[in-house]
Amino acid sequence: MGKNCAVFRYRKPSSFRKFLMYFGLFLASSMPGSLMGHLTVIDSIYIGGRPGQLAIVSGLHKLYAVDSDSNVIYVIDLQSSALIDSLIFPRHPDFLVADPHQKWLFVAVRSDNSGLRHDLYRFNCINDALIGHTYQGLFRGKHFCIDSTGHLYIPSERNWEMLLKLSEVDLITVDSIYTGYFPILVVADWLTPTVYTARYRINVVLAVDTEIDTPVRALAVWRDPVSMCGCGSPILYIVHSESDTISVVDMQSLQTKKLIILEGIADHINCNPGLNRAYAAMHDARKVAVIDGYTYEVAEYVELNGEPSCIAVDETTDRLYVSCPDGGKIYVLEDTP
Repeated sequence: MGKNCAVFRYRKPSSFRKFLMYFGLFLASSMPGSLMGHLTVIDSIYIGGRPGQLAIVSGLHKLYAVDSDSNVIYVIDLQSSALIDSLIFPRHPDFLVADPHQKWLFVAVRSDNSGLRHDLYRFNCINDALIGHTYQGLFRGKHFCIDSTGHLYIPSERNWEMLLKLSEVDLITVDSIYTGYFPILVVADWLTPTVYTARYRINVVLAVDTEIDTPVRALAVWRDPVSMCGCGSPILYIVHSESDTISVVDMQSLQTKKLIILEGIADHINCNPGLNRAYAAMHDARKVAVIDGYTYEVAEYVELNGEPSCIAVDETTDRLYVSCPDGGKIYVLEDTP
């Protein structure tokens, strides 16, 4: 027999080997849903414009999409995937947040052509009627949030080191929170009285106790955050500026648990706490990355026929809505166990 030939001999598995094989199959079948899930594109919604920021009111089956090139927000019925209404503003709306319990939509609209000053508009999502409006241009509304107690947190325009706390009922400022340097991102933790805010060019994330309206913890992160989401207190996923890296941080122990390297540059991240999965939009790779919340690993990538910009998650149906401005579409994806 030639020296380059290999002889393979079959060996009957021992009882211990059989045990390991069956035990491995048992573990695979009993994994948490997020480890075994699969994300699939099931539909696309063409709106004609360039969809950007998104917000969902799941109880009414409505999706709100900002047109990146105009002063319009499109209203989409999620059951029929049809455009049913549009909200028109005097200037461009930059950001929007929905309160699913009150069924209200809050929109930050530019007060002037600088793009720095914003007013807040409040809509009743049942009939999409305007029910509240501020006029002073007091806010920098590129990013804001709402917490479980019915308060809005939005950066101040007049004092750039302050985070303003507003009542969602009348849009009146009830407190000002000093952050040390002007905040650019604000994310609420709905499980605890905490709001997380990232400070511009300081690479620091603050945890603000909303019962005393004071920063109580600070964590230095790797690079400028451009998007954040929480997928179970106190874990935060942080997308960094012009980077293919996502930091997974524990804001209680103030530790970075993991750095996740993606196949492209991430722009936006959102999560589904029920599935314990996070989703990152990568415009250059034209993909959505699915991150498992148990292992903090990328579970899969889903390719889109467009450059994803923003992700909205409907936790009641485990569906994602991903805006792609370059194609004028919003893709509908379903995450199934």
